[in-house]
Amino acid sequence: MDFSEISTIATVGILAALFGMSLLQFSSVKESMRIQSEQQIYARIIETRMKLENTEAFTKIAKENELFADRLALVDSPDEYYTVVAYLDLIEFLFYLHETKMMDAKLWPRWKALAQTLMGMPKFRKVWDKTKHVHNSDFVEFMDSL
Repeated sequence: MDFSEISTIATVGILAALFGMSLLQFSSVKESMRIQSEQQIYARIIETRMKLENTEAFTKIAKENELFADRLALVDSPDEYYTVVAYLDLIEFLFYLHETKMMDAKLWPRWKALAQTLMGMPKFRKVWDKTKHVHNSDFVEFMDSL
């Protein structure tokens, strides 16, 4: 084997390795983009839900439902109920970002402290106790430990 053949084989090997690394990197970028898209969609859904629920029309309809009437009776106004629910959704979303290592570990203590403060508010606690059954068990365990 002469130098040109060895050089050709080495070049093909290097190109194949670079191509393989590019595929791995592309896969990682693709997964990161998917997760980012899911997070953006979830945030939009929560925002839309809050806008829809926090209306006089929805509140009027909701009060006709025994479940919602019981929940709204826990607070002084529908706005208070919707605010608590929004905070619960926010904390739950952040909890899962923390659990899946999608949040900088240095940021989590701040949000955990907020959750502790919120759980110390009687109306917040009442709404939580009445609605926690709709959340995942690991989040319920976390919130109940505060």
